Amino acid sequence: MINIIFGGSQYDTNSFSKEREMQRVTMSTEIKTAITTACQSAVDVCKDGIVAVLPIGLSLMAITMGIRMAVGFFRSLAN
Repeated sequence: MINIIFGGSQYDTNSFSKEREMQRVTMSTEIKTAITTACQSAVDVCKDGIVAVLPIGLSLMAITMGIRMAVGFFRSLAN
């Protein structure tokens, strides 16, 4: 009925629904850029945190391992 009133396939309701589907599926470049930038900045913050904490963690692990090895060595001498 819409085709008859407006004169043809130019105002076909199916073309409108197809356009709506296309708009739902695609994302604008601004949104893609914003998401990419946000993810990249989150990765950079995580890397900075790991770089700051990793040397401290490794040094603590080395200290505890060194103490365990030293205690084990002196225990073996005592026995």
